[in-house]
Amino acid sequence: MGTQFMATTEAPIHENVKRQIVENTERDTVMVFREFNNSARVARNSVSEEIAEVSSRPGATVDDIAHLANGKRGGEEVYENGNVEGGPWWAARRRG
Repeated sequence: MGTQFMATTEAPIHENVKRQIVENTERDTVMVFREFNNSARVARNSVSEEIAEVSSRPGATVDDIAHLANGKRGGEEVYENGNVEGGPWWAARRRG
């Protein structure tokens, strides 16, 4: 339910993100960080796919994905600038 609030007029995030949230289904998300006991469902984009791929490699560590998963990428690139491919961002919306 929380992700739906992100798409409201009052939410201080870029319109591109709001539009993407409304258009996405649960199949437009990917689970990341499972290997590190910190699972999160994020929007499927090139960055989240790369995080999932790198994390699944034998012996992968958080350091291997840190440059992809840092909060500045998601916060600044996605929520402020509207670049939905700019980093991982929370987006687990269900239809219905």
